[in-house]
Amino acid sequence: MLNNFSICYAVKDCKKLHTRFLRSSAFPPEKVEALQHINLLPMTIPELLSDREEVARKRLDSIYHGRIVEFVNSYDEAEQLPYIFKVMLIEDVLKDDAGASDILYISLYETLSSAEVPFFKNVTTKILRDFYFLKIKDKSPTHEELTDLFTSKKPITAAT
Repeated sequence: MLNNFSICYAVKDCKKLHTRFLRSSAFPPEKVEALQHINLLPMTIPELLSDREEVARKRLDSIYHGRIVEFVNSYDEAEQLPYIFKVMLIEDVLKDDAGASDILYISLYETLSSAEVPFFKNVTTKILRDFYFLKIKDKSPTHEELTDLFTSKKPITAAT
C-alpha cells in the first residue's frame, strides 16, 4: 500500500554540510520555502480524489502514514524511487523532455518554469490531479477502481 498510494516528493539534497538533526539547515531559503509549500499539498492519491472534509477525516483517523519526502543526489536517482506517483523539485534545466516523463517536475525558480514544469508556488491540488489523471491512473488496475470524490468547491491548496 505504501508505494501504490503515496505521493513521493523528491528533493535534490544539498552538497553542503548539514547538522545531523536538521538536514534543511544547509538549504537555501528558496528550497526551505518549497518544502513548506510541499507540506500543504496532498500526501496520498486518495487525498487527491477526496474533498477537504474527507481528507481531514482520513488524517484524523490515521488511515495513511505521513508525507514522503525523499532526498536524492540526482534526478536519475528520483526515477528509481519505488513509488508510482513522484513529484521532483528541480533546481536547474532538465536535459530530457519533462512532458514525456512519469514524474511531475516542479521548479524551484520561476525562471525555470514552463507549461510542463510549473513553479512550485503555483502547484495546487488541481495540478497534481491533472497529472494523476494524465500519467498515473492507467498504470495500475488498483487506481482505476478508486472513486473520485473530489469537489472543486474547496480544494486543498497553499492558499487555504
